[in-house]
Amino acid sequence: MKRIIGLIAVIATGLLMTASSVSAQKIVVSMKGPGAGNPFWAAVQRGAEEKAAELGVEVVVLAPPTESDVPAQIAQIEDQLVKGAAGIVLAPTDPNALAPVVDEAIADGVPVVFVDTKGANEGVTYIGTDNETGASLAA
Repeated sequence: MKRIIGLIAVIATGLLMTASSVSAQKIVVSMKGPGAGNPFWAAVQRGAEEKAAELGVEVVVLAPPTESDVPAQIAQIEDQLVKGAAGIVLAPTDPNALAPVVDEAIADGVPVVFVDTKGANEGVTYIGTDNETGASLAA
């Protein structure tokens, strides 16, 4: 888990370096659901906030009220795009439903990275575990 959190921090740093707007110094981390009660998402949030403080950038950590509230996650991402997000780290609640807003971000020059769940969009970096390999190792 520490390796994945570290990778997320590195990707967030890379997003800032490749973002088209130098004045936009905000990375959005959008989780699937409320993170505080889940040790993984709490660690992701903590790691993102620590790295942002180290880099002197703003990180906005968002999550819909429930993991199944797809419209809320879409609205949160659209709102952050309007507010000038420099990059988005996204754990999509529903990869197909989020594809249009991800396409919108990409069209606007905002880098997107999927974390934990691969999205439906082609050519977007994905960071997560290989569950099939993990299951076969556990069997």
